[in-house]
Amino acid sequence: MSRSLLFQGLSGLAATLMLSVSPALADSTASGGGVKLTHASPGEGGGQVAAGLVTAEVTTGSAIAGGVSLGGVVSETGGFTGQLYDATALTVSADPGTTVNEGGAVQLTANATLDDGTTLNTGEAAWTVNSGPITSISATGFVLAGTVNATTSANVEGAMGSASGTIDLSILNLAYQPNSLTWEGGDGPYTVFFGTDTNALTEIAGLPTSIYDPGQLEMGTTYYWRVLDMSAADVTPGGNGTDPVSFTTSIFKPDMRVGNKGNPATHRGNNVYNGSGGGQVATMKLKGTRPGKLYFSVENDGDTDDGHRFRGSKANRRSFKTVNYYRLSGGRANVTGAAIRAGFLHGDVIPGSIVSYQILAKAKGKKKASQTLKLDVKSSADTRGADLGKAKLKGTPTKKKR
Repeated sequence: MSRSLLFQGLSGLAATLMLSVSPALADSTASGGGVKLTHASPGEGGGQVAAGLVTAEVTTGSAIAGGVSLGGVVSETGGFTGQLYDATALTVSADPGTTVNEGGAVQLTANATLDDGTTLNTGEAAWTVNSGPITSISATGFVLAGTVNATTSANVEGAMGSASGTIDLSILNLAYQPNSLTWEGGDGPYTVFFGTDTNALTEIAGLPTSIYDPGQLEMGTTYYWRVLDMSAADVTPGGNGTDPVSFTTSIFKPDMRVGNKGNPATHRGNNVYNGSGGGQVATMKLKGTRPGKLYFSVENDGDTDDGHRFRGSKANRRSFKTVNYYRLSGGRANVTGAAIRAGFLHGDVIPGSIVSYQILAKAKGKKKASQTLKLDVKSSADTRGADLGKAKLKGTPTKKKR
């Protein structure tokens, strides 16, 4: 026969002692007072321990609901479904990587190191943009990059409790205006339909995040698109649930003109766009060491606000002492250093606006001198918008008096 006895162990752990007794010992009495089982330990959630003829059914019950029960290598915290630990460090990673196109997106993930030495991939991190051109960051770490005029760094921080970690992102300046498409709602993976013909849209399936980068698009072109989530529900921004929506890309077109007078209306090359300088040439004649002047202007012939980057040739030191470039619009400023290196960057102006420049040159005057300056201008938003003018410098020496 079997008898059970409920006893309170030294650890405060409530246990039921099941005594299996042979028939010969049926009249024996068992006491739980100093009973100690030295056989195998129970698991963390309780279990059975056997020692000879004695079997103990060990459970974690109300006796430890408000505290911690310790039993050798077993530690049970009452009132919880599992043991809890604090994060001591946070490592942030980016998918697909830390280099992001302007207007593009990246998914950040936080991996926490806990105080018991284990790691946990957590979606509980709170995100903060410390610096850089980040348009937005969601609660789940989905980052949307802004537009830049040069490759720019950004820093984002994730925090979980007292632990935090940061990651540096590099936002790339593209050679064209970015046209990334984003949307909200639904669950991925997503399917995007995209193109210029509503009857022949290209299907792009399996997108893991709510952004699609179609790459370089044609300027001044209408595109159509539609996006469905994994359940085929239409989540296209502004859509009606069945038809694609459209957008038209901007036109970026700076117009370089060159002339001998300051008035842009007299400059050559209006509405002429090429990379050879054909039809956009002016000549500066210099006598001796006296300085000469030439002018050029850049008009925004596009359909949206745009800036431009101007680059000019540097002086041929064998024939000319100096060749300097000045911006006249908005106040006279010497832009020579920037123009002959990376290029002078002028900020956005509205369509139809003109920015005026001047060239001052001085020959050495000892012999005939000539040089052709290339005046190259590109849209600051899309470098496909470009034009080139030329300034021909012709110097004659001063005649010696007899």
